[in-house]
Amino acid sequence: MGAGKIIAIVGAVIGILSVLLSIFLPDLMGWYRLSMSTVLPPMDVEIFLTGFGAMESDLPVSNEIATLVMFGGILIIVGAIACVAGAFRETKKVALLGGLLMVIGPLLLLVELLMVTSDFAEAIDLLVDFTNGNIFFDSYSDISGSATWGLYTGFFVAIGGGVVGLIGGALVER
Repeated sequence: MGAGKIIAIVGAVIGILSVLLSIFLPDLMGWYRLSMSTVLPPMDVEIFLTGFGAMESDLPVSNEIATLVMFGGILIIVGAIACVAGAFRETKKVALLGGLLMVIGPLLLLVELLMVTSDFAEAIDLLVDFTNGNIFFDSYSDISGSATWGLYTGFFVAIGGGVVGLIGGALVER
């Protein structure tokens, strides 16, 4: 088995794990995190966006799915399958397409945030407007409480898996 095959398969596994672990361990592998604490009433809240666009929180938050992020998770799964299929069939084009899909998948989260197409993105947009902050990473603190938000671990693992899959796809030999 050539190095390209192994690298493509490793990238596929990383990509799939980034999606699945974001669902089962959102506090470790969520794709986006919003953490808030307030003084009155005393409250600490963390809200995570998973690789399938669902929000995970201790609070009863909207069950709305961030549609573009859901498609991003699906693209990663489909891309991972294409990477593995391309690696085993020694088809460079299929493996490259799989790696490309795996890179595009998490980037849909950025599109979701920038276009404000879900309740979650709208809440982040309001927070960013209020604080004159950055939508990708930022924090805010005053006498009433604090908030921290930004892209989280699972997003970067997904991008990394896609890049590894893309490199592996390029190295697959016929």
